[in-house]
Amino acid sequence: MHPDVVVVGAGQSAMALARALRDLGHAGRIVLVGDEPIAPYERPPLSKQFLVEVSPPEPVFFTPAEWWIGNGVELRLGDRVARVEARAKRILLESGATLSYERLVIATGGSARPAPPAVTLRNVADAKILSAQLAVSKTLCVMGGGFLGLEVAASARTRGLGVTVLEVAPRLLERVLPAELSEWLCELHTRHGTVIHCNAAVTGFTGSEAGVVIVNAPPFTIRADCLVAAIGMQPNVSLAQEAGLRVQDGIVVDADCKTSVKDIFAIGDAACRPNPEDGWPRRVESWQNAEVQGAIAAHAIMGQPAPPSPVAWFWTEQYGLSIQVFGELGGDELVWRGGPVDPAFTVVALRQGRIVGGLGVNAGKDLPPLRQLISMGAAVEARIIRESRSMRDLLNNVRGRS
Repeated sequence: MHPDVVVVGAGQSAMALARALRDLGHAGRIVLVGDEPIAPYERPPLSKQFLVEVSPPEPVFFTPAEWWIGNGVELRLGDRVARVEARAKRILLESGATLSYERLVIATGGSARPAPPAVTLRNVADAKILSAQLAVSKTLCVMGGGFLGLEVAASARTRGLGVTVLEVAPRLLERVLPAELSEWLCELHTRHGTVIHCNAAVTGFTGSEAGVVIVNAPPFTIRADCLVAAIGMQPNVSLAQEAGLRVQDGIVVDADCKTSVKDIFAIGDAACRPNPEDGWPRRVESWQNAEVQGAIAAHAIMGQPAPPSPVAWFWTEQYGLSIQVFGELGGDELVWRGGPVDPAFTVVALRQGRIVGGLGVNAGKDLPPLRQLISMGAAVEARIIRESRSMRDLLNNVRGRS
């Protein structure tokens, strides 16, 4: 007999868990409880195509409605979990209903850090509000120069708005990108007409009768019709804390996504899991991480060993460019295959002569071999990387040497 599984949350990681459980042959009950009234959907498009189009499209659902029925996965939508009763192994919903479980998976994600009067972007409802504001605005100010803020900025520029981005750090994506790639991204936005101000800490806001928001970020003062805060997210951990789970910058889990309380797991943006590379616990807010942790928890529930960890991957779309990041970009040297203004190029990161990461722009064919080279930790000279006809040829040459 397989255990009945209840999932608190109905986002990316919850979907990944349900799919993996059924793929592994789980025949017990699976219930996803989500506080939004619509079926689980992809969040990445919300800051991209959803904002670009004048009439927002329908959300991109994870799977057709028939999948849920055909696989016997129950959805309890538009109902929020009020309490987890770990000893009784049940959850209480705000509607008054209760659900018993044998295994509980907490996939509550996170909430955007608020900065009134700015709007935030986390779900479909937020995206609809922001899209409506962009439709009647001429200017936009974005607080935060991370991936989300830059995607919103690019979408607004595509719609013709004047856009200013305020970033508190000395450069864009300081914790994610090396300086020269940060500079490339800043130049990309500048070429498209976005104004970027770094070292810009917002100190306050002033409204006007015309509805314009005046943003004070000394020495800058920005006037904008629309203000967006993209300054990070806070993990939703209150349910876990109240249930007695260990919480520290997220819900603390082990390598199998098991929490400190028996038969309760946590996955996705709210989970703080040991990094496979160095063992340090950390939260990772990405589409891939949600998929990976959903699969890991499913294997653990089924009593099977965890699948191998893939090369870390993240992607973003800005101004029609598909930008994908693999592995670690913090190395000794970045090797460019192509130039920063080319429509397509690849950058390979080396550490002590070995390939540890890379970035590709509109470089779909280069990315599968690059991923394999990172997995191999291939030792390759920078000159050979530059002179290879393609990343596929480079991979074949490395394999031929081994």
